[in-house]
Amino acid sequence: MTGQQLKNSILQMAVQGKLVPQDPNDEPASVLLERIRAEKEQLIKEGKIKKERNPSIIFRGADNLPYEKVWKNEPVCIADEVPFEIPESWEWVRLKNLVKKEIKRGKSPKYTVSSNIQVFAQKCNVKAGGIDMTLAKYLDDTVFPKYPEEEYMRDSDIIINSTGNGTLGRIGMFHDSDRINENIIVPDSHVTVIRASEFLSADYIFYVLNYYQPYLEKSCSGSTNQTELKPAVISELFVPVPPVNEQIRIINKLIEALNLSKLYGEKEILLQKYNQDFPEQLKKSILQYAIQGKLVPQDPKDEPASVLLERICAEKQKLIAEGEKTISNIDARLKNLDNLPKDIYSKSQDDFIRAVDEATKVKDNTTNDFNNLLDKMNKALGINPNAMQNPGTMSNTNKNTNTDTKK
Repeated sequence: MTGQQLKNSILQMAVQGKLVPQDPNDEPASVLLERIRAEKEQLIKEGKIKKERNPSIIFRGADNLPYEKVWKNEPVCIADEVPFEIPESWEWVRLKNLVKKEIKRGKSPKYTVSSNIQVFAQKCNVKAGGIDMTLAKYLDDTVFPKYPEEEYMRDSDIIINSTGNGTLGRIGMFHDSDRINENIIVPDSHVTVIRASEFLSADYIFYVLNYYQPYLEKSCSGSTNQTELKPAVISELFVPVPPVNEQIRIINKLIEALNLSKLYGEKEILLQKYNQDFPEQLKKSILQYAIQGKLVPQDPKDEPASVLLERICAEKQKLIAEGEKTISNIDARLKNLDNLPKDIYSKSQDDFIRAVDEATKVKDNTTNDFNNLLDKMNKALGINPNAMQNPGTMSNTNKNTNTDTKK
C-alpha cells in the first residue's frame, strides 16, 4: 500500500463513520440539520443568499433508506445514488444545503502593481498543502466596489481550483493567518469558494471534499485546454453528516492518522529508493571484495601470483617473437611480387595466379608459421574456420576463364 492509498483509506473510514465509535449520547445529525436549515432561511430573508428554485431535503424513510424530496415532487429513494451506507445517527445532505454562501467562483479581476486588496488565484492554493498569499497579485482599487463584502475571503473558507489542467480539483482551506498585512482578499474566476455553516465543522467538510477529490477531478467538462469544474457539480455532492461532537472526534483522529500516513509515505519513498539502488550497490560491493582479496580465503599452498605473472610475460614475449618472425616472412613473400615479369599481366588468369603462388613461396622451414599462428589464435578463441565457410561458395567458379587481367 502506498502513502496515498493509506491516506485515501483513512479518509474513507472517516466519512463512512468507521474511524471513531458512535456515541449514543450525541445529539443526532437530524437536529443539527434543522438548525442549519433555520440559519439558511434567515440568510435568505436578509438577502445574503438567494432562495433555491428547487430546494431539496433528504430524509430516512420507514424502511431506513434515504429519500430525497425536491420542491413539491414526490420523495424518491436515492439508495442507489449515495456512495455508501452511514450510521443511523448520521444524515445525507447535498453540499449546497450546508453552506451560508452560494457556492460559486469569484470575478475576473483587473490587476494593478500594488494595493490593499489581493486576488486569490489557483497558484495560491499550493500543491504541498496550505495557502501562499505571496503568490497573489493585487486588485485595482477602481473595481473593488463591485465586490460585495460577502465575497471577501474569510477564515476557514474552502477553495477548490476549478479551471485548466494540472491543478483542477485541488482543495485548500484559507485561514486569517494566511493574510499579508491584513489585506482584503477576493477570489478570482478560477477558484470556487465554499463557506460552511457555522453549525458545522469546516474542517470536517474540508476532509469530505478531499475524499471526493478523485471524483471531482473526473467531473470536469469542456475542451482539453478549457476544462472546468462547474460549481453545480460541487453543490450537488452528497455529504454524510455526523453529529457535531462526532465531527470533532473524527477531526482529531484524522489529524493523528494523516500525520502517520504522511510519515509512512516518506518512509515508502526511501524504501523504494533503497530497493532500486540495492542491487547495483551489492554488485559493486561484491566486485570490490573480490578484487581486494576479501571474497574467498587465501590458501598458503597456492602458487604465488608472481610466478603466474612470469609465465604470462614469457608467453607474451614468445607470441611477440613468433608474430615478428611471421610478419618478416610475409614481407619477404610480398617483396617477391616486385620481381614478377612485366608481361605477367597480359597472361591468362590461371597463369597469373600460378606465377603469384610461385613467387610468394617461402624457401625455408617457416612456411607454415603464419598458418600455425592463426590456428593457435582460432583455437584460443574457440573458432572453427571450416564451419564458417560456405561449401558452395566456390563450386561454380569458372576455372577456364580466358579473360586477361590488366595492370
